[in-house]
Amino acid sequence: MASFKAYPADELRVAVIADLQGTPGLAAVGRDDVHILMTAGDNVPNLWQDGGGTRAYSKLIDAYPERFRTTIFMPVLGNHDKQVRPRGDSPRQEPVYDVNARAFRGFFELPDQEWMWHFDVPAFDARFIALDLNHIADMGATWQACHPFDVCSEQFEWYDHLTQRTDRRFVARLYNEQNSNIRSKEKGKWHQMFHRGTLCITGSGSFAERAVFEGHPYLNTSVNDRGDRYAHPNSALLASRDNYVLLTFRRQSNEMIVDLKGLDGSVLDRTRYSGSRPHVQPWDLSSGWLHRLSEQATMATRATHRRSTMAGRVTRRAFLRSTALGGIGLVLLKDGRSARTYAANDRVNLAIIGVSGRGGWFSETMPKLMNVVAMCDVNDRRAAPYYKAIPQARTFHDFRRMFDEMGRQIDAVTVATPDHTHAVIAAAAIRRGKHVLCEKPLTHDVFEARTLRALAREYKVATQMGNQGTASEAFRRGVELIQAGALGQIREVHAWNTGGGAGERPIPTEEHPVPDFLQWDLWLGPAKFRPYNSRWAEWHSWRDFATGELGNWGCHTMNILFKGLRIDSLWNESSGRTIRLDVELSGVHEATFPKWEIVRYAIPARGEMPPVTVNWYNGGGRAPGPREKIEERIGRKLDWGDAGEKKWADHAGCVLVGDKGVIHSTGHNASMTVLPEDRFTDAEGPAKSLPRSRGHEVEWLDACRGAPAAMSNFDYSGPLTEFVLLGNVATLFGKSIEYDPVAMKVTNFAEANEALKREYRAGWSL
Repeated sequence: MASFKAYPADELRVAVIADLQGTPGLAAVGRDDVHILMTAGDNVPNLWQDGGGTRAYSKLIDAYPERFRTTIFMPVLGNHDKQVRPRGDSPRQEPVYDVNARAFRGFFELPDQEWMWHFDVPAFDARFIALDLNHIADMGATWQACHPFDVCSEQFEWYDHLTQRTDRRFVARLYNEQNSNIRSKEKGKWHQMFHRGTLCITGSGSFAERAVFEGHPYLNTSVNDRGDRYAHPNSALLASRDNYVLLTFRRQSNEMIVDLKGLDGSVLDRTRYSGSRPHVQPWDLSSGWLHRLSEQATMATRATHRRSTMAGRVTRRAFLRSTALGGIGLVLLKDGRSARTYAANDRVNLAIIGVSGRGGWFSETMPKLMNVVAMCDVNDRRAAPYYKAIPQARTFHDFRRMFDEMGRQIDAVTVATPDHTHAVIAAAAIRRGKHVLCEKPLTHDVFEARTLRALAREYKVATQMGNQGTASEAFRRGVELIQAGALGQIREVHAWNTGGGAGERPIPTEEHPVPDFLQWDLWLGPAKFRPYNSRWAEWHSWRDFATGELGNWGCHTMNILFKGLRIDSLWNESSGRTIRLDVELSGVHEATFPKWEIVRYAIPARGEMPPVTVNWYNGGGRAPGPREKIEERIGRKLDWGDAGEKKWADHAGCVLVGDKGVIHSTGHNASMTVLPEDRFTDAEGPAKSLPRSRGHEVEWLDACRGAPAAMSNFDYSGPLTEFVLLGNVATLFGKSIEYDPVAMKVTNFAEANEALKREYRAGWSL
């Protein structure tokens, strides 16, 4: 059993080590009595030397048992942590690196997405950010090791958002790339963003270095051999010797001392950092009474201070709770205990249905939370690597056979198949008493959504739709602000996605041979039978299989307005009010979705909330009119992708316009900005009224165990799905419709009711 140091009252010590590939002597680190041990990558020599699994990490922990029993460990990815075969002397045809870092993520459990994470210690005004930056300029293109880092990448957008408005005095970045390489990438944008923090620490090259570039400090550290291969020509310090970085935070003086230290404990270089808190823009949800977007920053400083007075040694759980990590469950190892881990005899048995594509997310993340006993997919080729990663799970093509053979062994299922099969799978699971997490959109048509809602109520199982932003602090605080009237009366909403639809396409008629790895009949499921043609694989284009961008993105972008404006209340039995939809579109197509569309939802009053018009735009610049209006409301230009590339944060979003303020939400509702910036800077905000989430999937898992229902349970996500799919009904006919949500009926256009429920082919039922 591990016991960790008491949370420090006045001084926090953090050691950063790189190239922890062997077993160097860390006696000096022990004498520093650090509270947290971090790495700057390359925790193990090479994964391939130990078969590519987690054995190499087990050997690392076993090499320093006392250190890891007493010190919080926060590792950062390096290329050696993903190297699954020798690089050789020339580029190889097959990938050398496992970019998804499955072994690393399978062994450690860290915040955020694990391969990139951040960690706050509020009492010392400190933030640590780990990036996956390594071998971005290696000897061959096939050898690139890290996740994408370009301006359109998830990593870039995450870091950009995380550092734009931070209120921490000290921000340290850790990664495993040559500093000069990353500074020069993306036309210097990474370097520009690094200026928002205090310093960067990398572990690339075997030497100690402090270099200052354009006023910003970059440190290099390593405990693996000696050399100066990547040294900066104008280094303030350069020493070819094993070393580590010691960060000392002193509460009373508001300073951070940075020491580069030899393994003998000698100080090679010392720098001090202090200063005032950076400016935080008013009305951003990351500041003041609007709270931080970061889910890690939920613990009050006074609680931290109170715990710091505890004498003696405390458990690891207590340490984590005293930092800002209590809500996310940081653990040292997978078999450690935290808020996100459970005893083996308390694990929920899970079946993953749809294991590749979007299902790959569940295949990679859910084994950390649940016991995966079965996996089901109709495409053997795409599923193969996920099957291999979870060898203990039985595999199936047909979910019905899986339930017949393993029904008693399965407690819960995830569903991440194409849209047209969501409902039949989820309904079958619910009727067998299984908890269900289903990807968005919940269903393919309105009737299916209504049915799943009713089944979930009847069988009293834990349910959730996969619109992950529902779990974010930004979403829940945004809903609280809207419902408390902080923005005043909201009568105008704009939601968008720049993707657009396929437009008119000829229906494939030529029959192709069915690939031997594909179960075509099972892939079709309840849809009308048609001979196999490879063009059907572009299933997002076809109405028979997909739900367009309304289903794909509407469940994200319109989530905040549906919840915040209480539109879900119209589904109450006492409502008796209708929703009107008007459309403009590029064309009416029976088989496909229009290239661009504008759908206007006229929402009646709900209690004290006035009528509101919700404008949905799909197709980016091809949809006439929305750009200028949206940009006027938020006071800045958006990147609509005219040049072919677009900012991830701009390609989808939502703007709610009140008579006192405006909220701009990004596509997933994971971040929000409140405008105008000159209002209510120092005002006290409304009290928190919604529960906070420990993570989307974890919230569902808790519900499976008897905790309150996840916020996006089918009772809520069913009506939300109906709401967005009504837009597809209107674009199918190109006409205005009026919809009674209680009666589930289009009242002004009888033919449209046929589109609320599709016909299943023989052998399939809901």
